[in-house]
Amino acid sequence: MLRWLALVWAFMLVAIGPALADPSSVSRRYHVQLHPEGQPPLSIHVEEMGKGPVLLLLHGLGGSSYAWRQVAPRLAQRHRVIALDMRGFGRSDKPFDLAYSPAHQAAVVRAFITSQNLSRITLIGHSYGGMIALLLSLDRRIEPHRITRLVVIDAPAFPQQFSAGVRFLRRPVLPYLALLMAPSELTTSIAFMMEQVGFDRLTDRDISIYAGALSEPGGPHALIETANQIVPAQFPQMIARYATMTKPTLVIWCREDSVVPLSTGERLARTLPRARLAVLEGCDHMPTEQAPEALGAEISRFLGR
Repeated sequence: MLRWLALVWAFMLVAIGPALADPSSVSRRYHVQLHPEGQPPLSIHVEEMGKGPVLLLLHGLGGSSYAWRQVAPRLAQRHRVIALDMRGFGRSDKPFDLAYSPAHQAAVVRAFITSQNLSRITLIGHSYGGMIALLLSLDRRIEPHRITRLVVIDAPAFPQQFSAGVRFLRRPVLPYLALLMAPSELTTSIAFMMEQVGFDRLTDRDISIYAGALSEPGGPHALIETANQIVPAQFPQMIARYATMTKPTLVIWCREDSVVPLSTGERLARTLPRARLAVLEGCDHMPTEQAPEALGAEISRFLGR
């Protein structure tokens, strides 16, 4: 049982990103009431800093805006940086329902963009958030002027084998027992030490924030339900449309990514007509923790073109 607890926490914190947002690291924190298509009203937590052209940041599965805490300040020097906690994660609402597919998450982000009347957005998504970013870039319901550039980071853009963590979360009953019984701060520390993902950079406060990710009602349900629906509906049709995307795109990948291999990033960069690939050294699936300086520099160079 301890092995499975460590495994699930390693997956959540390494393969999919961090938890709640650090209040001291942002200029503005607020909630937005949204009415996503086909879903009940929803309150979404937002972190914002800086002024200028809009960058909209989407975190990985199980994460939140805290994932960007070391990258956003650099980007905010010349941009208005907006990081969302997606449906079911961070400080956003966590409904006990089944609306946790990629299409449901994309509908939430689409509703946010429309409600805030955002335009000329550079949409930046990591891991699961990168998949949502690709979906949104292909969404004909979004007016062309809304999203003009794209950054995709270590995203499962093509079919692949599920990671050990996703396989565990898709099992019946056991994931709920593990997530409810685990002493969160201890298992969080164990997970980071086992995987060595940015562990030397983390403070006790970071660990505490990470450990609080699933403490809210609905948190375990949201994570497990998202894992069960992680493959987009009509994935082959989605992939076939990659070649029609004309937005300038930066594809960023960690060379040693063991969750979504570099070959996926290379294939995506070849498939998207206006894409460029940047490969980061010294990281696997979490460049926001392991290589935030290099990640921010690559995004800044792309934005300056």
